[in-house]
Amino acid sequence: MTPVSRSRLRRAAACVITVLAFAGVAATPALANYHEYCHNGMNDGETCPPNGSSEWRHLTENFGEGFSGSVCIDEYLDPNNNGSYTGQSCGRTTAQYPGGTWGYPRVWNNTGYQTVVGVESF
Repeated sequence: MTPVSRSRLRRAAACVITVLAFAGVAATPALANYHEYCHNGMNDGETCPPNGSSEWRHLTENFGEGFSGSVCIDEYLDPNNNGSYTGQSCGRTTAQYPGGTWGYPRVWNNTGYQTVVGVESF
């Protein structure tokens, strides 16, 4: 192997290692801060999670998606924990960004029977 080809090989290896290092650092925190709290077949009017079983989180986003119709989302955003919800957002896919406020996210179905997904970031 000539000195020129060794140099190219070293540079290529350094680039690959750098890219993998950055990819690992960038991917890990994002995955750690997302939680899918709902992935259920739901009837019209059903809410997820049921019976207020979601965890109290420092929410940055609440995202809902309906696979055959519309869903609504809202967050329980009362810092005094006394049962107040925000206004709702509805659509096929919808999101709210409460800006790091503590709360309980929820998503609910408003179109017949469909699969509903709810994801929170915190």
